[in-house]
Amino acid sequence: KKLKVCHNFSKSRHKENNIRMSPSRKLDSQLALAFGLKVPTKSMLDENVSKSMVSQFFEDKHDQDKAAAVNFYVVTSTLYSQFMYLFSDIRNIVLKYDRKYGKTNNPDKKWYNIFTPSKVELVDFISTDLVYTQPPTGEGEFIDDNLNIFLRHPITSENLHTFLSLNRKYLKKDERGNIVMTYKKEVDEEDGLDRIVYLSELTKESNIRLIEFDDQFTNSELVYAIIVNEGNKRINVVFRGSLTGQDWKQDFKYNYLDLCDLKGEGKAKFKTEYITPEDMKLCSASETVKFHHGFVEYLFGETPDPHHDSKFDKIADTLQQVVEKYKGYEIVITGHSLGGALTQLLAFALASSKHCRSFLPVPIRAVSYASPPVGNRGYQEQFRHLEEKGILQHIRFTNQGDVVPVAPFPRRGYTQTGLNMHVFENQQMHVEGFKNTKSFLSQVSFSPIKCHSLDRSYWERIALESNQEYLKMSIEELYESNGRQA
Repeated sequence: KKLKVCHNFSKSRHKENNIRMSPSRKLDSQLALAFGLKVPTKSMLDENVSKSMVSQFFEDKHDQDKAAAVNFYVVTSTLYSQFMYLFSDIRNIVLKYDRKYGKTNNPDKKWYNIFTPSKVELVDFISTDLVYTQPPTGEGEFIDDNLNIFLRHPITSENLHTFLSLNRKYLKKDERGNIVMTYKKEVDEEDGLDRIVYLSELTKESNIRLIEFDDQFTNSELVYAIIVNEGNKRINVVFRGSLTGQDWKQDFKYNYLDLCDLKGEGKAKFKTEYITPEDMKLCSASETVKFHHGFVEYLFGETPDPHHDSKFDKIADTLQQVVEKYKGYEIVITGHSLGGALTQLLAFALASSKHCRSFLPVPIRAVSYASPPVGNRGYQEQFRHLEEKGILQHIRFTNQGDVVPVAPFPRRGYTQTGLNMHVFENQQMHVEGFKNTKSFLSQVSFSPIKCHSLDRSYWERIALESNQEYLKMSIEELYESNGRQA
């Protein structure tokens, strides 16, 4: 699922000021409402509003308390995820429809003409080098043996903003919020791109650099991005949620795997250079550490990449290079649903690995949304041990009515991790840890898909005024105030 914030803009006038706001101004207002900031008034609706908002989130290096607050992590993790999906949509359109890179033998297949497909009409996009880095290739084909990082050059917010501005007549937003190809002679003001163009403009001020986006084997492996924010000195790993058939297949591989499987000694051939069974025996757990088969297979399973045994090894190698360049930056990992499960699993693995702890800054922070359980009680106890040592922190957002975070897998014993911030429609969130905090029956609802999706209502629940006392706290403060619940 795509992490989305403020996607649905009301067409009504602003009630407080009785003025009509453009999409860009509406985004400012929604960001303000959602995360406890002052709503722009009529006198504030000028060209400086965007810059002031961005400054508040990204450029204020001197306000350490604000940068450490939970609501800051919520805003930035959302924007980073949107940035990743925005780049992915635009790049894929260029690779398919640009005259230089597109292939006429790769047509759009419709259900009614599957046997007689039409050819793709190619166009001349302007400045494709802004978004063209590494094209997706056929399964098993590695593009460049000399590159550890999949992108040839980083993608900045300015790259996307410039490309969108130059090529807007070829693009529009569909009903699902994705950018798709269209054929227009001139820019259509009703193309739905105002918010997306403004998003790229908003993030342009924050020095965001997408330095890695690995979807080389998008139909068979997990997809992730690494984004550096120079404004607040953070290195962010962002995981994609369930999108492909393989993603869903991994979700339903709910049987357990234990430590021997991580070293390829069991039936599953999992390999990693950076984790040993001893790394995960950090405390005397009541049970052997066991993991969800599908999630751990996605992160530690063998990959066609000739340079790495697994995606985990590739991520660790890339982070080592990035940390060397961006000294003093913290590590933040985020994702929704499947991406949330991979978020907590990667954070745990990095924090457990003696090799990775030798070069990564700690604590490693995870911010997950609607994450299903990843392991058993042994895993939860090891996870908690790392939290108590100050090596690992996990803020886990869940929504009332979403059964995924408490799903009773056919194999019993799955247990959640981290500090749970559970949101409701009209009441203050519950902040609890560090275990399963809700029962399955308590989360059964008539709209489970809606409650699981990160739509506008999800963010409105997070942003309730009654939640501000928690959102304005730092992660360290939340851990300290809830540590007695462990």
